[in-house]
Amino acid sequence: MNKLDSTVQTLTIKAGETARLDTLSITLEACAVRPNDLPADATAHLKVADSRPDQPGFDGWILEKEPGINMFEHPVYDIQLVGCS
Repeated sequence: MNKLDSTVQTLTIKAGETARLDTLSITLEACAVRPNDLPADATAHLKVADSRPDQPGFDGWILEKEPGINMFEHPVYDIQLVGCS
């Protein structure tokens, strides 16, 4: 989501691939889904870089069901996982 104009864009990225969104480069390192005998959830390991100087990056895991736990902090963009397959 772009926090400045509230636009939302959904990206589909395969593990090992990188997608671009404006000034962000988003690489999906890994994606996992919980087994069927556990409550539904998914997690993804992302590397995010901003091409603009002095903008924060991110290298870590995010959870689908707990978006507030992800520590991606950026003045313009927010990233949320919507699932893995």
